[in-house]
Amino acid sequence: MNDMGKVMRILEDLRGLHVTNPRDAEFASQLHRLLAHDADGNPLPSALRFTSTGETRGIMVVDEPGGGKSTLVQRGLDRCVALQAEPGAPKRYLDAVVPSPATLKSMTRELLKDSGYPDVSKSREVWSMMELLRERISMLGIVAIWIDEAHDLFCADRNLILRALKSLMQGEAAVIVILSGTSALAEVVRSDPQVQRRFTNLILPPVDPKADGVQIAGLIETYCQRAGLAPPAERDLVERVAHAARYRFGRTVEAVVNAIECALTGGADQLDIDHFAEAYALHEGAGSERNVFLVEDWWNLRPEWGARRSTFPAAAPEGQGVIVMQLRPQLPFKAEETVLSWASRLAAFHTGGRLVPFLNDLGIAPNHLSTGDEEALLRLAAKAGQDLSCLRRNAITRIGPRQYRLRHETFSAEFTTGAVTRFCPACLAADDAGGGRSATVRMHRLDWLLQPVRICPHHSLPLVERRRGDWDDFLHELPVLVPETREQLLRMADASSSTPQSQLQGYVSTRLQGGNGPEWLDRQSIEQAVRATEMLGAVLAFGPGAKPGDLGMLDWVRAADSGWPYVSQGEPGIRKALEHLQEDAKGRGRAWLSRTAVFGMLYRWLSSNKLRKDPGNIRDILRRHIVDRMDIAPGESVLGKEIRTPKLCSVTTLAKSDGVHALTLRDVLISRGALERGAASRSCGELLVDARVGRKASDAIRWAVPFTRAGDILNASRPMVSTLIEIGALSQVRLDGEARGKLSRSIDEREMRELLRRLENLVPDVVERVPPGMATISQCLERSRLTNELVLRRLLSGQLRRVFRLEDVGGFKGVVLDPKEFSTPGNLPLPGMSLEMAMVMFGLNRAAINSLVLPRDGGALLDAIEVQGRYGKWVLPEALERFRERFVFGHRLELEYGIKRPAAKSLLEANGVEPLFNPREFGAMIYRRADLPSELSRRRS
Repeated sequence: MNDMGKVMRILEDLRGLHVTNPRDAEFASQLHRLLAHDADGNPLPSALRFTSTGETRGIMVVDEPGGGKSTLVQRGLDRCVALQAEPGAPKRYLDAVVPSPATLKSMTRELLKDSGYPDVSKSREVWSMMELLRERISMLGIVAIWIDEAHDLFCADRNLILRALKSLMQGEAAVIVILSGTSALAEVVRSDPQVQRRFTNLILPPVDPKADGVQIAGLIETYCQRAGLAPPAERDLVERVAHAARYRFGRTVEAVVNAIECALTGGADQLDIDHFAEAYALHEGAGSERNVFLVEDWWNLRPEWGARRSTFPAAAPEGQGVIVMQLRPQLPFKAEETVLSWASRLAAFHTGGRLVPFLNDLGIAPNHLSTGDEEALLRLAAKAGQDLSCLRRNAITRIGPRQYRLRHETFSAEFTTGAVTRFCPACLAADDAGGGRSATVRMHRLDWLLQPVRICPHHSLPLVERRRGDWDDFLHELPVLVPETREQLLRMADASSSTPQSQLQGYVSTRLQGGNGPEWLDRQSIEQAVRATEMLGAVLAFGPGAKPGDLGMLDWVRAADSGWPYVSQGEPGIRKALEHLQEDAKGRGRAWLSRTAVFGMLYRWLSSNKLRKDPGNIRDILRRHIVDRMDIAPGESVLGKEIRTPKLCSVTTLAKSDGVHALTLRDVLISRGALERGAASRSCGELLVDARVGRKASDAIRWAVPFTRAGDILNASRPMVSTLIEIGALSQVRLDGEARGKLSRSIDEREMRELLRRLENLVPDVVERVPPGMATISQCLERSRLTNELVLRRLLSGQLRRVFRLEDVGGFKGVVLDPKEFSTPGNLPLPGMSLEMAMVMFGLNRAAINSLVLPRDGGALLDAIEVQGRYGKWVLPEALERFRERFVFGHRLELEYGIKRPAAKSLLEANGVEPLFNPREFGAMIYRRADLPSELSRRRS
C-alpha cells in the first residue's frame, strides 16, 4: 500500500482502539466501591466517606513504563457513569500529568488549569493554591482527582506532597485520589502509613505469554484484519513480542501497531516477523545481533528498559496566534452590574475566595480594573469568555486626574460613591432567592456607584452604606462588606421605611441609558445638572443655614425633590426659586441683605475660591439674579465676574463708593422720588435704588456748590449769580427739596465751569486794563438803571459788539462792556431769552440754532417769536420747556443721563435709534426723547 494518506488513517484508527482485558474490570470495581450509592445500589456522583470525620479513599495504580496504566485509568474514569457530567456541564473529575519541574505548586497549577482556572499568579503561595483547588472542587462538584506519572511528584519535598494528598481526602470537599505511576510510587506511599492506609493498590502484573498468549494472538489477528493484512504465521511470534515489550501490555499493543506500520508502508499484503524486526530496530536502535525478532536465542537478550513519557509543548505566549485559555465554567455578566461586581463573583465562583488574589492570577491589577483600564477589561473579558462591549458599557473609566466617563457622560470622582459601598438589602435578598452561593449571585448594581442614586427604584428603600476603612474598600466586594444571610437582609429591608426615588435620580438613570429630560438640564453635564438641583433644593428644603456635611442620605433625597420642580423649568424656574428664598429672608430681619444669609450653601458653593470644577449655568443665573435684585458695589466681583455697572445699590454702598454721606444721599433720593418718603425711617443699608439714578444723585452731591460759594467760582457777585439762575444760564439744584442746609440752593460746579468756558468763547479779546469809555458789569449797573438781567442776557446771547476780558481778572467780574450799547429804548425786561442766548445755553452753532426754528411740517422744533424793539428772535420760557421735554442733543446725553458719549452711542445703535436729521446738514445730533431706550430713559433724574 503506497497511499500514505490511507496508511495514516489506518494507523490512527488502530491507535484509537482499546483492547479490553480483565484489568479494566478490576479498576472499575475498585473505583465503584469508593463511590457513594443510593438505596438501590446505584453509584452517586459523590465520594464515599469511610470515617466519622468524612475521609475518602484513593486508588494507586502501579505498573512499569509502557504497561498501559494511563489508558486503563482514563478509560475507567470515562466509563464510570457517576463521573459523567450533564450536557454542557464540566466533567466530575480532574486529571493531570505531573509537569516539569515536578513540584506540588506546579502540580496544583495543572489541576487548577484542568478545572477551568487557567491562570494562577506566580506569586501565590502553595497553601493558597491548595485552598483555591479545594474551592474549585467544591464549586464544580468534583468527585475524583487523577495524577498520572505520580512517581515523579516526589522528587522534591516528599512530606509536603504526602500531606497535600492526605488533605485532598479530608474535609467537606474531600475527593477520591487516583495515583498512577511506577513501583517507585508505591515505595513512597508506603513510607507514610497514614497515606498508605487511604489507598488501595492496583498493581498491574506483567504479560504472561502462556496465560495471555491467546489474547495477544487474537489482538494481532484483529489488528491485521482492520489494516487489510494477512496475520503472521510464525509460531513463536507472541513470545518474541511479549519479550520485546518488556512484558508490559501497553508496549505489546504498541509493538503490534509499529509492525503493521512497517508492513503497510512497505506495500506488503501479510504481516510477518520481519516487519516486527524492522519496527524493533527503528524504535530500539538495536543491531541484528540484538534484535529480538532476528536471533535464535531471543530469550537471552535483555532489552534496555526505559521509561517513555509524553511531552507537551510549552504554552505559546498570548496574542501570538493561539487561543487564550478561558475560565471554565463560564459565569455570565449581568447587564445591570459593575465590572468589579462581576469580577468578584468570578473570584468566588472559581476560587471561593477574594477578588485581589483572583485578579493577580489573571495578571490584572485591581486598581486598573476599578478605573476601567482598557487592557484590564480586555484581559478579563478574554479570560472569562465575555463580550468586551458589555464590560465597556458598564465600566467607569478614568480619563484624567479624578475625571471619569461612563458611556457618553463625563464627571468627577465626587459624582461616585468612591470607597463607600451602597446596596439595597431587598435586591441582594432577591439575588439569593435564585439559588447558589451568595458570593456568586449577589450583584453590586452600577447605579449604586453613583452619588445621586440613594433609593432603590425597585423596592423604594433607602440604600445602605458600608465601609470598613481598609485599603481595598474601592473594590466593593459584597461578600466581605455584606456578610448577612438572606433572612437578615429581609429583616433589614422590613425595618426600612418606604421612600420613593426622586425625579432627579430617575433623570440620571434615564440619561445614562441615552434618554432625554428637561432641556435646561440636558444642556448641562450630568454632574452639573445634579449638583445644581441638589444644592438649590437643599436651601429650599432646609434653609440657608444648612451645610452639606450635615445632610444625610434621605436629606439629599428631599433636597432633590425640592429643587426638581424649579430646575426642570430652566432659568425661569430657578429665578422663581431664588425669589422665594429672597422673600423668605425678608422675614428674618436684616438677613435679606446678605447673599449667604439668603442663598446659603448654594452661594457658598458657587463663590468658593476653592471651586475647581465648572458648576455650569447655575452660577450665571444666580449672578444675574443678584445683579437684578440685590445690593452690589460698582466694580465688585460677584461669583467670579466683575460688575462695573450694577443695576441696584443700597444707599450705604453707593455713598461709600462715591464718597458722600449716606444720610445726605438718602434725603436727596427721597426728594427726587427715587425713594419713598417713608424711607427716611429705615436704615440706609436696607434702601435699594437704581444704581444709575443713585449715581447721578451722588454725583450731584459731590459737585454741588452752595449758592454762597458760587460767586467765588464764577468770580461774580451774588446778584449776578441769582440773575444767571433766573435767566436759565445756570440751574439751581435743590438736592434735598427743602430750603435748609447747603444743599437747599446748591449749583452744579460742572455747569458753572462750562459757563465760564462759554464766556471765554464769547469774549475772546483780552485787554490789560479797562479801555476808555468802557466799564465792568458792576460799574455799568452803578452808572445807569440797567439790570443784571439785561446785561447778562445781552452778553451771553452775543448781542454786544464791544466787549473784552481783563487779562488778570477771571469770570464775570473781568468782563468789560461799552455802556453806550445799552442806551436803546428796548431795554425793558422780557421773560425768556434771545435766540442767541438759547444757542449759547444749548452749546450750538449758528447753523444748528437756525435749524431748530426752521418752519417744518408740524411746526418748528423750537418756537421763536419776533419782539418789537428787540434785535433778533425771542424764545419764551414755555417754548424752551416744551423743547426740552421733547428733544435732547447728543452732546448733552452725558450731562442729563450720566452716560459717556461712546457708551451712549453704542446703546443707541444697539436699539436702532437714529438722529432725527443728518448731523452734517442739521448742525448737531438731535434725538426725540420718546425714541430713547427705556434703559437710558430711567437714568434721567
